[in-house]
Amino acid sequence: MFDLSPWPKSELEVLADIPARMRCLARAISSAQDETRGYLTWFFYRLRARPARAEHSIWDLSDQTFRALDALCSYRGLTGSEEFDLAIERFIYWACESLRLGNGLNFRFPDRLSREPYTFAHDLGRGLMGLLSLTRYYDPYRFKPLLQRFVDRLVEFWSEYDRAYGQIITLDWTFIPLGWDMYDNDIVQPPTSGRSIQALLRYYRLFLRDERVLKVAEKLAKVNIESAFNPDGTIRMGPAGTHFHSLTGLTTALVDLAMIKGDKALLERAKTIFDKGLKPFRTSFGWAKENLGHEEPEGEVCATADLVQAALYLGLAGYTEYFQEAERIARNHLIATQLFDPLTLAGREGRSEEEVALIKRAYGTVSGWGLPNQFAARRTEVPDAMMCCCHQAMQALHDLWLYATTLDKGELHVNLHFTLETKHAVVESIIPYRGYLKVRPKGSWIVLIRQPSFTDPSEVEVRVNGDRRAPDERNGFLDIGHVEEGSVIELKFPLKLYKVKEEVFGETYETTWLSDTVVDINPPGKAYPIYSNRKVILEKAKDVVKMD
Repeated sequence: MFDLSPWPKSELEVLADIPARMRCLARAISSAQDETRGYLTWFFYRLRARPARAEHSIWDLSDQTFRALDALCSYRGLTGSEEFDLAIERFIYWACESLRLGNGLNFRFPDRLSREPYTFAHDLGRGLMGLLSLTRYYDPYRFKPLLQRFVDRLVEFWSEYDRAYGQIITLDWTFIPLGWDMYDNDIVQPPTSGRSIQALLRYYRLFLRDERVLKVAEKLAKVNIESAFNPDGTIRMGPAGTHFHSLTGLTTALVDLAMIKGDKALLERAKTIFDKGLKPFRTSFGWAKENLGHEEPEGEVCATADLVQAALYLGLAGYTEYFQEAERIARNHLIATQLFDPLTLAGREGRSEEEVALIKRAYGTVSGWGLPNQFAARRTEVPDAMMCCCHQAMQALHDLWLYATTLDKGELHVNLHFTLETKHAVVESIIPYRGYLKVRPKGSWIVLIRQPSFTDPSEVEVRVNGDRRAPDERNGFLDIGHVEEGSVIELKFPLKLYKVKEEVFGETYETTWLSDTVVDINPPGKAYPIYSNRKVILEKAKDVVKMD
């Protein structure tokens, strides 16, 4: 189970291969099941510790179990692979235990925080996401009744409250506040009530357009906007809390809600939050802060994944320039932090066989608490990997694949430049080694392909079945015109080379870019450096043009 020989040895083998990246994530998630505890998931890996260890947490049952199910079922749904079905069934056992404890909602066993079963307000959205993916991608007949019961209970619960009045929720639906989710004697909303909004909206889109669900989502969105953001889109430091992932996830949900409602004012507000509110706590290549309460530049890939989704949804909402933003983040920090050599991070010398076996389980995880230029934090007391980041990264990659192409009123839009087969087209990309795209539509449509980054239409050579075409430019896309099913559309264009300097909490980083891909960073990282290994791409790349 933990033999790494058949798996990629380096990210260069699977650089921007979304299905391969998802498979490595699925392996990491399924490997994090503790057979000594009935295959209950671990939450943390401390790989650099001596001895190396994996740890459980209070989040394992009602949060991580359902997030793992969402991730593995999403991979299964898009690939059709049953490779990880055994792991899914093991997670299902614990999910059913959680639902039993909560009478239909995802609750936890009693522990040091409560003498009776309880849940966190934070967890409710996670439970809904897990059941949604089980129903959509795994076994609808088995899980749709559980999903419907969960939604009925969740709507009934939130109908009694206009916000969260504590993080802990007891079986009699009483809130109990915890100190870490309070500011000036008020409960911070984004990490409590805000965490349910995106899940409610996903349910609304996929099942029955239940107006009760939309009403609850709108109510929670209203109180979260008021508590977390200033009118100019900046974050209300203090009342918004310190957990950046809660704010990035909330932003994604606000974009989604605006699209569902056709609310242009809310959409513009969400876009302003993305542009102004989130910007001070992230980089151009997608690194995003974990905790706003301290200055150490430690990130969280959960927030990076949210940025991908928020940008992607803004693109779908009509701000098409944000498709490039989603792709830039995805090609860089979302995937660059994936761990392909855990023994190098941990250090091989002096490790026992048991430690080596444990360390290998972390293969395919993404960074938890990492710096902009390395997988791990400088502080050794924080974990090296958190399974929540793997789950969230999978959700972002799922959405990138799902919306890489879209079909609307007889027009096929190729939104992203990844090698993928979607239900609409087969897309082949050689980026970043060469500026080349090939698209084969699965129907006869008008085809629009997003204009390659940093190019003018005059720089892009377009051919359909070998014949030159002169496309028109339309809202950031190249309008190829009507194309018959099975035709071969080819785009050739230059890649642009440039550098960017950014200040990250008092530290300066300079990145070298090849169009949308970071190929080097300075200063280089130390604890499992990222990006530095990509310098070989520049040596192999063709049709490169330097930008001023």
